[in-house]
Amino acid sequence: PNAKFILVVGDGINQLDASGEEVVHHLVLRLHDNGVQLVFSGLKRQIIDIMKRTNLMEYVGAQNVHATADQALEHIYQQLEAAADGEVLCPLRPGFKMENYQRVED
Repeated sequence: PNAKFILVVGDGINQLDASGEEVVHHLVLRLHDNGVQLVFSGLKRQIIDIMKRTNLMEYVGAQNVHATADQALEHIYQQLEAAADGEVLCPLRPGFKMENYQRVED
């Protein structure tokens, strides 16, 4: 319910036909209307080419397509930090070091 991003790790996506493109297009629009960004990682060149040819890339946004899941997650964390006006500490973040985390009691 509070999700701001959905990451699709697309390493296993080998093709994108017209109906798949249409579904992704509508999904991107619907999520956007609800304040959620769809982010992709690991897409094969042929999928990216199709997204560009069909203008799907314009709806997804090139800034939301990344080579690796770690790069996509870092992009997501940067967006969260910008919205929060400060660092977002999460043990799932690539490069997170527990020794840098200090718990603050209320």
